[in-house]
Amino acid sequence: STHYDGGLEKERLIINDSPGVNFSGDSEHKLISDRLIKGRKYNLLIYVMNSTQLATNDEDEHLEFVKSTIGRTPIIFIMNKIDSYNLEEEDVVATIERQVEYLKKKGFKKPIVCPMSARAGYLAKQSASTNLSRSEERELYNFVDKFEQMKLVDYYEEHFPKIVVEDKEREEEQLLKTCGLAHVEQIIKEYIKGGK
Repeated sequence: STHYDGGLEKERLIINDSPGVNFSGDSEHKLISDRLIKGRKYNLLIYVMNSTQLATNDEDEHLEFVKSTIGRTPIIFIMNKIDSYNLEEEDVVATIERQVEYLKKKGFKKPIVCPMSARAGYLAKQSASTNLSRSEERELYNFVDKFEQMKLVDYYEEHFPKIVVEDKEREEEQLLKTCGLAHVEQIIKEYIKGGK
């Protein structure tokens, strides 16, 4: 068990974390993931995709398996590591939209796609309770600037208008919103409450 800070801190959750879809790296990972999904002992499936490796052959195959197995279970697609994009060379919103279209082609009618950076969220939460190392502090403030420019908040406000995340005065706390983590927590919270 663990304690959650932030949007899920008062919720009681049971999380089963599978090793993912890197089948070619270790075939046992596929068996573990398949067994958890086939067991269908979950109310919500959170599918984490690596934003730097979208639509790989392994993921393509796994998405077909997920689609044919989960039935009507709700699914949230997390595009993690969104911080790895170079804002001067890549259009982040266009990449997210391409992923939405890819998931629709895989048979997911209205895919819920949530871009975020778990690393930025982790550093923001750690900064509230511990002293970060000098390199972590530099990374944190680099993320503050990067996510202000990335404007993921605009994406969430457009695609999830009923999800409200309050602004914070401290930029370290605001990073939880701008990196997408606070929105993901609120979306999960809505599912917990029975929302659609």
